Amino acid sequence: MRKEMMENISDEKLIRAAQAGDISAFNDLAGRCRAGIVSELTGLMGNIHDAENVAQEAFLRSFLKLSTLRAPYSFGGWVRQIARNIARNRLSRDQRFVVLGEHHAIDEYSVPVDSVSDANDSQTELALLAMSRLS
Repeated sequence: MRKEMMENISDEKLIRAAQAGDISAFNDLAGRCRAGIVSELTGLMGNIHDAENVAQEAFLRSFLKLSTLRAPYSFGGWVRQIARNIARNRLSRDQRFVVLGEHHAIDEYSVPVDSVSDANDSQTELALLAMSRLS
């Protein structure tokens, strides 16, 4: 479908076309709701970079699961909910772990927040040093 024609087509017709394999129809649908979704995600995630990543993942998941969309007129809300769920999962995961900085002699390891906050500083430093020597 040509771009000029797609701008005048309802979401429902675009969804039916996308479900039939028309990738440009899906791209148009995504373009229609992308800005609003990224805006909401920026508020949830705290920065545009993470919001863009979550939005991209949400659109990918929605494309892969487009056949499961039962109410074609609700595409924007459906993708928005997928995006919110991804964002909440990432935020929940990120709150459970503290990424250790370079001053701890290990770069890419994480330690649960609860275990760090319960120990005193010297014990924490010793534990981190021991963990860094394991690898």
